[in-house]
Amino acid sequence: MSFQENLRNMRQKAGYTTKDFSLMLGIPYTTYRNYETVSIPPLDILVNIASILGVSTDILLGHETESFDTAKNILKSCGLDILVDNDGSVHIKEGDIDFCRYDNLTDFKEAVLSMHKAFNGSELRREAEHNFILAQIAKGNLKG
Repeated sequence: MSFQENLRNMRQKAGYTTKDFSLMLGIPYTTYRNYETVSIPPLDILVNIASILGVSTDILLGHETESFDTAKNILKSCGLDILVDNDGSVHIKEGDIDFCRYDNLTDFKEAVLSMHKAFNGSELRREAEHNFILAQIAKGNLKG
């Protein structure tokens, strides 16, 4: 999917009209409409859009493979394995234990990347991050 399609779909899914969204961004309606049809916004606006929609700029720009690789590497660094089934579902495993299952890659990436962002720049180490993931799965806070 193109950036423009992603932006339009995510805005609609979030329940915003184009006019409301342009007001939230503090830009003219016509400028915003161009972002949904032909152009890509400057970096500061792109980051603001991603923040409002609660997604990474990678997902917004359609770089899903890179985001998946990033999420996969984050969990691998914690000693967890990632398996993708033929139906597109994603499993987080440690050894033979299947901890968590996501229905699709997008749900998996968003959960892992947002969790990792919470740890970014903190003093927590891989072991703490690993334990946090396992605790969230056990509590049911990560969709499984």
